[in-house]
Amino acid sequence: MGMLMALMLLVVMGMEQSEGKLRGMSLYLDLYGQQDQRMLLNHLDLVLLL
Repeated sequence: MGMLMALMLLVVMGMEQSEGKLRGMSLYLDLYGQQDQRMLLNHLDLVLLL
């Protein structure tokens, strides 16, 4: 689970994102970080589309 969240951060940081989207990603991790892993994986697709 920790590795998945680290991977999500690397993906977002690797893309050219605005500061607002990076802040949004931090909020996203706070909200969904405690959900089960399948739920997090489902939301990962949405994050990659932003």
